[in-house]
Amino acid sequence: TAYGENVSGIETINLSQITGIVSDEAGNELVGAIVTVLEMDGLVLKSRVTDEFGRFRRLLHPDSSYTLVVSAPGYITDTTTIESNELVAGINPPFDINLESQPLYQLKLNIQTPDNNTGNIQVIRQDSFSSDTATATNNIAWSLPEDYYQVIVTASGFSPTVIETLLNGNKEYSIYLDTEQTIIDEGFIDLSKWEIQSGDWTLDGEALSTQSELFYDNNVDWEIVSKNGIAAEFGDSLIIEI
Repeated sequence: TAYGENVSGIETINLSQITGIVSDEAGNELVGAIVTVLEMDGLVLKSRVTDEFGRFRRLLHPDSSYTLVVSAPGYITDTTTIESNELVAGINPPFDINLESQPLYQLKLNIQTPDNNTGNIQVIRQDSFSSDTATATNNIAWSLPEDYYQVIVTASGFSPTVIETLLNGNKEYSIYLDTEQTIIDEGFIDLSKWEIQSGDWTLDGEALSTQSELFYDNNVDWEIVSKNGIAAEFGDSLIIEI
C-alpha cells in the first residue's frame, strides 16, 4: 500500500522509499547510527537507527524536500538535503552516507580526597549520546571526541563535584572532594540561638537579613554561628556565609 495500490476501491498515497547504508571513512558499516528526517516546515519525523548492516529505510512524500541528518558517537554529523525532484514514487536509488571521524581529545581528572578516605570514587560521564559510570582511585583520563560533557565525581561521605565542559581540545581538571555538608533547619524567631561573628544581621519577621541598609559595605565578611550543636565530626556550630 506504500506505492499507490488500490485497496478495496480506496486509492492510497504514492510514497517514496529511500534506503541507504551509513559507513565510516574506511567503508565499515556503522550500527546504531541515528537517521533523522527534517521536513521543510521544520517538523521532525521520528528518528531511526541503522541495523546490523548499517542500513536505514524511510518513507517520504515525493512532492516535498527533506533534510536528512545522520549522527553517530565519535563522528561528525552529516546533513544532506533531498530535493523533491530527486524523489520518485516507489523505490529510489540508495542514499548512502559516509561519516567522518571526529578528532579525539584527552579529558583528564586529578582527584584528591582527605587522607582518611578509603572508599572508591565514582565518576559519571554524560555526553550527547550516552552515560558511562567508572570507578577511580585518584586520577582518570579518557580519549573522547568533541562534544559537551558533564562529569559528576562523588564518593560516600563527600559532596559531589560537577564539571560541564565543551571538549574541543585536551583539558585537565583538579578536583578536591570535601566532606559532605550537613543541612539543618533552624528557625529565625529571634537571634538568641545565634552568635553574630561579623556583619550587621537583623530580623524582619522570621526572615534573616545581613544588614538593615540598602547597600552593602565593601570588603565586609558576614558570618553568623548557631549555638546549637550538630554532628560532632562537623564541629558544634553551623556557619552561614553570604
